[in-house]
Amino acid sequence: SSGINAEYGDRTLGTSMKSVGEVMAIGRTFEEAIQKTIRMVNCGSVNGFESGRLEATDELLVNASSNRILIIAEALAKGYQIERICKLTSIDKWFIYKLKNITDFERVLKTLTSTETLSAELMRSAKKLGFSDKQIARCLGTTELVIRSLRHSQKILPVVKQIDTVSAEFPASNNYLYMTYNGTSDDVPQKNVDEGGKSIIVLGSGGYSIGSSVEFDWCAVSCIRTIGQISSYERIVINCNPETVSTDYDECEKLYFEEISFETVTDIYEREFPRGVIVSMGGQVAQNIALMLASQSVKILGTSPESIDSAENRYKFSRMLDKLGVDQPKWKECKTLEDTKKFCRVVGYPCLVRPSFVLSGAGMTVVNTDAELETYLKESVDPEKQVTIVISKFITEAKEIDVDAVAQDGNVILIAISEHIENAGVHSGDATLVYPAQDLDEATVKAVTKVTQQIAEQLDANGPFNIQFIAKNNEIKVIECNLRSSRSFPFVSKASGINFSEIAARVLLGDQTISPIHIDCTSIHKVAVKVPQFSFARLAGADPVLGVEMASTGEVACFASNKYEAYIKGLCSTGFKVPSVGSKVLISIGSFKEKQEFLPSAKKLEEMGYHILGTPGTADFLSESGVKTVTLEWSTSLTPSTQSSNRRNNSSDDQIFNEFDLQEHLSTNQISLCILLPSKNRYRRPSSFMSQGYLTRRMAVDYDVPLITNIKCAKTFVDALRVVPRDLPVTQLDCLSSRQLLHMPGLVDTSMYTITTGLWTKISKSALTRGCTAILVKSHFGSHSGVSITPSALHKECELIQAEAVVDACCSFGILLSADHLPPFDKQVATTICGLSFDSHQAFENWLDNDFECNNSNDVKEENEELGSPLELNDVINTNWKDYASTHSLPICVPASTRSNVAALLMFSVLHNLHVHVTDVSDVRDLELIVRSKKKEVKVTCQVHVSNLLDKKKDLLRFIDSIDVIDIGTKQSKNATVEVFKDGETLSFLLNAINSNLLTPEQLVEKLHKNPCQIFKLQEQLESFLEVDMARHWTIVDPASPLCGTQGVGSIYRLLLQGHVAFIDGKVTQEVGLPDVVNLVLPHEHAFKHIEVPSISAYSSKTSLVKPTSLPTKHQVLPKDSFSLDKSSTEIPHHIQPVISSPSITTNHILSVKQFDRNKLHSIFSVAHDMKLMVQRVGRLELLKNAVMATVFLEPSTRTRCSFEAAMLRLGGVVINVSQDTSSLKKGESLDDTIRTVEQYADVIVLRAPHVGSALESSKLIRKPLINAGDGAGEHPTQAILDTFTIRQELGTLNGIIVTFVGDLKYGRTVHSLVQMLTLYDVTFNYVSPEDLKLPRPVFEFVASQGIVQHEYTDHNGFEEVFSLSDVVYVTRLQKERFDDISVFERVCGMFKVTPHLMSKAKSRMCLLHPLPRVDEISPLVDSDPRAAYFRQMENGMYIRMALLVILLGKV
Repeated sequence: SSGINAEYGDRTLGTSMKSVGEVMAIGRTFEEAIQKTIRMVNCGSVNGFESGRLEATDELLVNASSNRILIIAEALAKGYQIERICKLTSIDKWFIYKLKNITDFERVLKTLTSTETLSAELMRSAKKLGFSDKQIARCLGTTELVIRSLRHSQKILPVVKQIDTVSAEFPASNNYLYMTYNGTSDDVPQKNVDEGGKSIIVLGSGGYSIGSSVEFDWCAVSCIRTIGQISSYERIVINCNPETVSTDYDECEKLYFEEISFETVTDIYEREFPRGVIVSMGGQVAQNIALMLASQSVKILGTSPESIDSAENRYKFSRMLDKLGVDQPKWKECKTLEDTKKFCRVVGYPCLVRPSFVLSGAGMTVVNTDAELETYLKESVDPEKQVTIVISKFITEAKEIDVDAVAQDGNVILIAISEHIENAGVHSGDATLVYPAQDLDEATVKAVTKVTQQIAEQLDANGPFNIQFIAKNNEIKVIECNLRSSRSFPFVSKASGINFSEIAARVLLGDQTISPIHIDCTSIHKVAVKVPQFSFARLAGADPVLGVEMASTGEVACFASNKYEAYIKGLCSTGFKVPSVGSKVLISIGSFKEKQEFLPSAKKLEEMGYHILGTPGTADFLSESGVKTVTLEWSTSLTPSTQSSNRRNNSSDDQIFNEFDLQEHLSTNQISLCILLPSKNRYRRPSSFMSQGYLTRRMAVDYDVPLITNIKCAKTFVDALRVVPRDLPVTQLDCLSSRQLLHMPGLVDTSMYTITTGLWTKISKSALTRGCTAILVKSHFGSHSGVSITPSALHKECELIQAEAVVDACCSFGILLSADHLPPFDKQVATTICGLSFDSHQAFENWLDNDFECNNSNDVKEENEELGSPLELNDVINTNWKDYASTHSLPICVPASTRSNVAALLMFSVLHNLHVHVTDVSDVRDLELIVRSKKKEVKVTCQVHVSNLLDKKKDLLRFIDSIDVIDIGTKQSKNATVEVFKDGETLSFLLNAINSNLLTPEQLVEKLHKNPCQIFKLQEQLESFLEVDMARHWTIVDPASPLCGTQGVGSIYRLLLQGHVAFIDGKVTQEVGLPDVVNLVLPHEHAFKHIEVPSISAYSSKTSLVKPTSLPTKHQVLPKDSFSLDKSSTEIPHHIQPVISSPSITTNHILSVKQFDRNKLHSIFSVAHDMKLMVQRVGRLELLKNAVMATVFLEPSTRTRCSFEAAMLRLGGVVINVSQDTSSLKKGESLDDTIRTVEQYADVIVLRAPHVGSALESSKLIRKPLINAGDGAGEHPTQAILDTFTIRQELGTLNGIIVTFVGDLKYGRTVHSLVQMLTLYDVTFNYVSPEDLKLPRPVFEFVASQGIVQHEYTDHNGFEEVFSLSDVVYVTRLQKERFDDISVFERVCGMFKVTPHLMSKAKSRMCLLHPLPRVDEISPLVDSDPRAAYFRQMENGMYIRMALLVILLGKV
């Protein structure tokens, strides 16, 4: 089992489950499998079944805990007999015998004196017993990489075996694999190098534990599926959790059921020759080994391991934020109590304190006083271990913000901003998360977005990442950044409808076709809330208070139209019981400030009818504040255990209920809700367990009383009780589908039906089948020729329409007034209609006739005659109707019949300032005329039937952007008598057009929802939308239909009308006669505005849809040229161009380390960092194009000269070389003349000379810059700068470190320069050298004058201890050419040598440096150790020298 959640409770195992997950290991022996499992559970912190980790006693063996397996290992190592262990543990002897095999062999390994004595036979035996390379190295006192190298040289490699999934009924052939050393052949053939590059390895999340659970597995699985959908790469998964989907072997082409460790991943990588490894989808476990994998030439896909380290190393990350001008909480690493106290006093309490490099907040706490700090350090830190404590200012009453994002090449392409309900101080894994953020103002959101982009650019993020912010008073601070998927990725993906892991996977593959995806949170009509799930009831003694250390074991997420309803749903999903009105609520609040903050909520509880109970202090405060509160007392003679015991041992009849006793109320379930807020957010330690507050909280948990312990959650819960109904209905927001669904708002059927009695049901049900939640209907009487309609009759008609709709209709509607025989104007009627409708063009002409005659001029008449319009004038005119229509932009709906009629309509619109809506447009020439009129701002809109739109012969589709409304009625025109289309078919044809890329979903929503609502002034219908299945195939099979045999893809799946399912899977479920069927017409207040086509991003968010073609479908494989896993840009990205101003160098020359202070160094380092980024991105720059550098090297050199030359060439310049052999110095020319001559040809000179002071003297003779590249035994300033830069790059800081110099310290000019430069920082020096090669006294005395602590060692004794305590070990070679007496050299040669054994004793985070060349000071076996940084040191030399050149030549 994995991740026992008993950090502050009883860790004893029993009948109550305490684990939060499990792992599974597969081997061919028990020993092999159990050792794998132990490593899996502990994420590599334990190497296997090994002794020396824990103490072993009889009591610990009897009382089983999560550490029992390691206690047994120690017991066997101490000599416990098998029978005794079996008796104490009740474990079967067979298992103990097997475990003893491991212990016995561990003892054999520890007897070996060196790797030379580790024979191939012993190595193979160790591997068969499940020993890892690291475990073997620990026994022999060497490093993992040395054992790995030795194992490979002995040709001892694991074989790959298949799991037999068919029970040996026939030969198994599957992709379910594991590795073992108990075999001689592979079940799966190993690939050749030529077959490489065709697969991708994805690392899973490993075993479940608090802080790393199924959410990371979801990310990994989404990544795996995306790779399979859009590429032809073979997918290889490595994971070890039997509960997860990623270990379903049908999810990928190969599943290795193995531990996620450096050894295992590298072994598989060397077998499979993949294109690369993805480490950013499985959480922290996979990412922890990224840097080590990269050091062994394993290609990491996505963000570089160096950037990952820059984000995780708090020194590097903090420096980066300072460079960007981004605020962060003040922090410091401290090694002593006094340093820690001093920091706290400077920044002020409270402070957040934790051990360095913790995962998921383990061991973190908030301290408020010096006393609490001392108690924490005493109880949390082993005084025998040198543990660095990280302490930071804790920001109170600040909101925490989570940002989940995906970046490509440093540019953010997808971002989601969530907020915590709790204030900062609650671990993000325990916090209640809300998306989209509801309480962040626009300024905060903009600031968060801006900083997120800046960080992504600086880290060159390429894939998923997460940033945590705190915000207070519109000021934001960055807490941390993780360059991987986060635990909230699944949550924001489901809440936004966009799979973040899918987009990230495409980035990791190098897909160059991705466009940024904008999520318009203002248009998302739902709120998602993620609520944590705790297991305090299973953990006896655990204090259920939330803090900075994660305690939850799971989470739920719920959707609703507001955060309160979503929050209540989430709480209920965790088993929380919402108290009923009239029940009792216990309130106990520690701090006075929180009492005041909660007071309004307490009053709301009272107003809602709850009975308030309180502990004495809280009850007094509430009563004095006007809240009726009953005081409950705590009986101090009882504890939860004795109270529970008394309850069991006494029947209810024997007990007398005390109405003022708190325990009585809790134990008898008299309280329905406990709001218990502790006085301080203290760490949960045994010493504080027996407070009354703790006992009350613990009893609430033990008696299953709903409990809230956070002030913000309590206030939110009370507000939710006020607005959320007790019986929560299941709505469409609670449902998700695996179908490929498009979500759209309810459509509008604009066919303008004349509904007579009995037709409401038929027509409205037919509209529902077409996805329409509203229809347009015409009045009855206006269609009867010759009928005179009075205003009162018209009133009755409108009331009749409404009454019939309530009884017979299945959807809402808008009323059009049939204007063929228009009644006298009535304003009350006018405000309830959405337009005037004419059945014929002639009726419209007659309506306008008299006014047209009065205003018509001769030239207009002539133009009209040319159009051929037979304007037969009538005597009927109603100026009031026309004026009202003109003023309120009431649409006048007239069918298009002939081209001349359309032209006349457009002219009428201009002359009378009327909004004309032309229906039944079927001729492309009419449409062209309408388009031209729109450009002249004529008030005209048009409507085209779907049959005409999709008719290729009519060619109307090319004007789709100018068509305002698509008519999806069942008839082709108003005058048609035959229904060409059956129910639902018209929309299906349009959906098929989307699948055929003839239309877009956004265009469909625009023409069938947005524009009709705007033209006819219809209000939005809440919770009304349709879901269409874009993958469902259909065929028209009705033989009577003229469309019989037509096939297509895309049809309605479900339609919701005002929260109710109205249509699903071809069946109308909406009942008639519902009271929520209403007239949707809005007040006619707004003048006509031209309709603008919405952008895709704006509309896709509102309708919660992502266009299917924007992401590849399951069967759509992107072409190979869409991918680029290697960056090959030839342009310098704008965000990594050097932008700092040139540091102020004291002279034109670089001669001595004494020229530099910390500010100048940091400026150089900043430029060097930018140079590194640019070289990695584009290779060659042109910053010093045509510049000339002369190198004058009068001593042998490889690294210094090559790095200077490479630096100038990378910058676009050229180099001329002068050496001892090629210069005129051989002819007797002086160095002064040589330098003066070279100055005439070069812009900068790099000089190495054999005599101390040569560079200084030469610089006095010339005006151009000169760089000292070493002057005998004097100084080497550029080497010192690059060494300092390397130390900072490797460790993140130059302060508080121990630097040990080893070797020739007398003649080592690199040492002389470096020690002087490092005196600028808070360091401690150790000097380890032979007596004859000690550091020169002047240098030693200078360092002492700077207040630096120094220690000298001149023999081998104690070297190992000094080495083990060092953060930096700087080794120099013994320079034979400097010795006058060769016997002295021979005597001291080899005295101090760095070996794998020494490295095994060193800190896990240290660096080993050497200026090179080396002779035998460092064993070549050490080279593969990630801590060996001397070759990276050489690479850094080029970047530093590039920085110096551009600074000296004024190009920054």
